[in-house]
Amino acid sequence: MERVLYFDVCAIVIMLILFASIFLHKMTKGRINRSFLYGVICCLLAAVFDVCCEMFGIWLPVHEGNTWIRTLFFYGYFVFRNLTAVVYYAYLISLTDTWHKLAGSLWLKLIFAVPYSSVIVALITNPWTGLVFYFDETLQYIRGDGIYILYASSVIYLIAGFCHLMRYRKLFSRSNLVALTLLFPLTAGAVLFQFIFPNLLVEVFATVIALMFIILTVQRPEENVHPALGIANSQAHTFLIKRAFFNHKPFDLILIRLVNHSSILTILGTEVLNQFLLVIIDNIRKLCEENKIHASISYLEQGSFALMIDGKRDMEKTEVLAKQLNRMLKKNMMMEQYMLSLLAHVCLVHCPKDIHDPQTLSAFETSFHTTPNPSGKIIHAAKLIEQSNFHMNAELGSIISRGLANHSFEVYYQPIYSITEQRFSSAEALVRLKDEVYGFVPPGLFIPAAERNGTIYQIGEYVFEEVCKFIKSDAFEKLNLTCIEINLSVAQCMQTDLAAKLIETAGKYQVAPEKINLEITETAVEKSREVMLNNLDTLKNAGFRFSLDDYGTGYSNIQRILALPLQIVKLDKSFADQAEQADMQIVLQNTIRMLRELNLEIVVEGVETKEQVDLMTNLNCDYIQGYHFSKPLPKTEFITFIQKHL
Repeated sequence: MERVLYFDVCAIVIMLILFASIFLHKMTKGRINRSFLYGVICCLLAAVFDVCCEMFGIWLPVHEGNTWIRTLFFYGYFVFRNLTAVVYYAYLISLTDTWHKLAGSLWLKLIFAVPYSSVIVALITNPWTGLVFYFDETLQYIRGDGIYILYASSVIYLIAGFCHLMRYRKLFSRSNLVALTLLFPLTAGAVLFQFIFPNLLVEVFATVIALMFIILTVQRPEENVHPALGIANSQAHTFLIKRAFFNHKPFDLILIRLVNHSSILTILGTEVLNQFLLVIIDNIRKLCEENKIHASISYLEQGSFALMIDGKRDMEKTEVLAKQLNRMLKKNMMMEQYMLSLLAHVCLVHCPKDIHDPQTLSAFETSFHTTPNPSGKIIHAAKLIEQSNFHMNAELGSIISRGLANHSFEVYYQPIYSITEQRFSSAEALVRLKDEVYGFVPPGLFIPAAERNGTIYQIGEYVFEEVCKFIKSDAFEKLNLTCIEINLSVAQCMQTDLAAKLIETAGKYQVAPEKINLEITETAVEKSREVMLNNLDTLKNAGFRFSLDDYGTGYSNIQRILALPLQIVKLDKSFADQAEQADMQIVLQNTIRMLRELNLEIVVEGVETKEQVDLMTNLNCDYIQGYHFSKPLPKTEFITFIQKHL
């Protein structure tokens, strides 16, 4: 029966393309890449030997003198075809980083070693036994009963690989899991198909199709490798961390942050900076080699690196490496015509000794990037965790959710003093959170976290409703206050239905809109200009008033102010802090005069001393807010405070 070789030929062409792609993308380092490369090589050689076996009678005449060559071709096919399943199982073990579990289990060792060993034994003894195959008197190829040993071997590895993949399926995304699983049904289907139609050689081709899916979804350098530096990126680093914790595998992590990365970028530019970072990476690798430490190096962007090291290694050696890296990064380095002085922070983390889960580690890495280190020594994670709000930072999501569920949020009020009326005429509503575990949680922590996870909408609605309740109360009527100011977060300002919600809530409590002054920031306008302006127009027409908060921070733009329906501008605390400086007084005088000419009222925030009050009064400001008069107070204390000053 004439065999159809088109499938094998196609498989060879595809394998050569994959082979070239692997080397072009430099995907040859590391256990995962090497295992996949070996799988491609085995599949390629199996296809080549399969074609050689079937084409033997065409390329060379069949006779007794060259039977040994034909025999070698069949041996090559069986060796590499069966080895493909072994290597794929090894690839899955490497992908899940579970070689240490294989080394510690006798049963896993037997499953990994015995089936293919039986194949080798069957092939070695075949010349005498004809167990796997033999040639009859007419030199026709005949399969022996021992061929089922080879099939059984491949089946065992495929079943073991499938079970292994299912056990660690949570490590992979859905698309990656589908691609990795695809080889099993394709191989089984191809074997069955070729058994029914023996003239169609589709077994190797089916495996090649599966490998193609893997290289397109799992082995993707554009997703896992930094394009300019050729090392793992932040996404790959996250997977490595998740995998290690999932496998309960101890590891050490050395975090490196180039504090003056932005300054170096300004000097060198992006292209030369990448060359400079490559020099640093080479130096890191050399130190690792000198210490005989294998480290997975990742680049986390913005001048930050992470070195992941097997935690079974002596911790003292990791400590030595961290110290050497710290010294190396403090030396001046020449790049192009520039002598660069690096300012680097190095942190050492022992997992799970210091940190027990990937979410907490991710939070720690984020906090490390903003942690000052004036000493210049290595930062130890254990000490840093003790000295900071790290645990609170790590659990902010659950703290906020708990606060919403347990009604732990509370609205505080900070009085605002009117210079012209010489009384407390209004107040700013500020949200506070008292957690049952951590106590008071600083707004600077939970508000950005709430904006990131979307709970800021619920918090904002709660604050607005509480203020409306307060304004409608009899106690508020007796305080003779003109209005309450409420901050709108950037996220709230991006809501298309913000105006409708606020108008509806105010109407629910029968609160006159002019009793509420909404504070917005320039950042909100910049990020959602069209949505913001639509909201402001609707709210202005309904009778709400507006003020611009934190004027003087970032890139304050007078054109933005002119485009907004503002009544008040609140000068940032930095104006009050530096008010006694001659230069700042010039800035203040001109800023206040300009705002006055635009018919805007002026509030100065962060006033803490009598001298600052006098200065702002002389500069013709309208309102003063700050700790000199009062800190933010709970509602009952605020009412008492205002009553005392009526």
